Amino acid sequence: MHTSDDRCDAPKCHPETRVAVQADIMSWIAHGDVSDPSQSRKIMWVTGPAGTGKTAIAGSIAQGCQERGLLAGSFFFSSFSGDAKRRSKRYLVPTLAYQITRHACFKDVGESIALAIKHDPAIFDQQLKDQLEALILKPLRTVRRGSLLPATANPQFIRYPDKWRNIRKHEDEHLEILSALLQASNDPAFPFRILLFSRPEPSIRTFFSGIGKGISFEIFLDSKYSPDADIALFLKARFAELKRRYPRIPASWPPNDVLEVLVANASGQFIYAATVLRYIDGPLGKPQLLLDHVLESNQRSSGTPRGEDNPLKPLDMLYTSIIQRSPDHRLLATWIRVIIKFTGVEGSRSHDLDSAFVWRTLLSSSPEEADSLLENMQSLMSIPPSNDLIGKFSFYHKSFPDFMADPKHCMTMIFTLTRKPCEICAPAGLCRYLKDKRPSYELTPEETSQFFYWFIKCITDERQLQLAKCLEARASIAEADLLSCDVSWWMDQVCHHFPRSHRRSRLPALYIFKWFVGIHQSGSCNAALCHSACRYWRRSIISYAKERNRVAPGNRWLIREWFVLVGDYAKTEWDEHRFFIERYT
Repeated sequence: MHTSDDRCDAPKCHPETRVAVQADIMSWIAHGDVSDPSQSRKIMWVTGPAGTGKTAIAGSIAQGCQERGLLAGSFFFSSFSGDAKRRSKRYLVPTLAYQITRHACFKDVGESIALAIKHDPAIFDQQLKDQLEALILKPLRTVRRGSLLPATANPQFIRYPDKWRNIRKHEDEHLEILSALLQASNDPAFPFRILLFSRPEPSIRTFFSGIGKGISFEIFLDSKYSPDADIALFLKARFAELKRRYPRIPASWPPNDVLEVLVANASGQFIYAATVLRYIDGPLGKPQLLLDHVLESNQRSSGTPRGEDNPLKPLDMLYTSIIQRSPDHRLLATWIRVIIKFTGVEGSRSHDLDSAFVWRTLLSSSPEEADSLLENMQSLMSIPPSNDLIGKFSFYHKSFPDFMADPKHCMTMIFTLTRKPCEICAPAGLCRYLKDKRPSYELTPEETSQFFYWFIKCITDERQLQLAKCLEARASIAEADLLSCDVSWWMDQVCHHFPRSHRRSRLPALYIFKWFVGIHQSGSCNAALCHSACRYWRRSIISYAKERNRVAPGNRWLIREWFVLVGDYAKTEWDEHRFFIERYT
């Protein structure tokens, strides 16, 4: 229940924050779906990314409804609670039934519930649908025949569990709970509206997009509800409290620019702001110093491991718990780190080479592997559907890429890697694809064409994979695969996917040059000797160019492209590669 002692420190919405979303919820509680009165939607699903304040909103709405006499019952799941009752579905129906009997309008229901328990003491060990029928629906039908009950009022709250440990088992429990709620909402004797709060977990999302679609109404906590303004208001109010408690703190603290940084770092998620405030209001009693620690932590988070005094440790624990729910959390963590490293998320860059489709295809051995790994990440990142060929991965919260990019801290909490992500994924995926001329599984013709285009751009882009990154570790499997590649076939693909736009266009030559340059950039070559894969690829590229009467990547070619086409790119490569280009011409 929302009033239980176990929730004495549970979050509530700060006054004057989350006003819009609370107003929408209270309007639905009082009047139903006013946008479509013909629809009898008795379930509202409030969802959103981790950390957006769902628990706080649920607690505030439950408290408000209780004060107005509108609350029939509530149940807040928590897999981390010390109370087993909050971790198990077993107590859901009995707890709600008990609360119904305490409401002024439903006191007569208690006698029927007591008779049901007396008749079948083992009811608490039965399935939820049987418990629901015996302890709630049947007593409501009995009382309704002899008295007037409200037609539709008094919501029941359920705060869904976010952190399950046994994935398959608890997905089945998700479905059992949701099916019981659907059973209740479809029963004419059930006069309540049901308000459900949860993350967009796959099993819950599937339910509400399928059999639960016609009877449910969804609210997604996104930018529509202006979270930045609410977070700023929340921070200002809490900082004002700190200044009242510590009179020596200047009235101007913190400066507006610091407040703006904190709001920006929050990325619309209250969990960040709450975590920061919890940290600076710690027992040390030095809010100014601790706030400086937070700001310094933000500045160094992408490059320096977080120490034991990490102020964002609660967030890290949250992220760890979500990742560990994956069927293969080590592989998932590797995937995410590779995506962050090579798509520019780490540096807050954004460009056209971040296609989620390409990365799914490169990193996975089957479509099912990608779906299985990523399905539980919906609360932390936006994941385009598998049939979306141009959509990009994006993260809801800036601190998550920071956490994943911090190898020492992340690895101690999630997994242990002895090799860099590119050393794991590039030889296994990229080099295999170069050798086989196709991904690990079949694609449609449209997907194949799209993948070739993106793959060639990725492998030649100086910010992303580059051909050379396959060999950062000089992995024997990567070098063997590269020595088995049909270089001429790949050069044909470059010319096909990046044709001349006009007679004087040198676009194919530019990409051929990038492949020629890229193979040498692994760091394994020196002025005296290139590794075998480098020699094989560069000689093959020169032969390809000469056989087709194209400009061969020699000294004169480089000078012309330096001035005519590639500009700054060639200038940065000039000193490093001039010796080798002259050598192989």
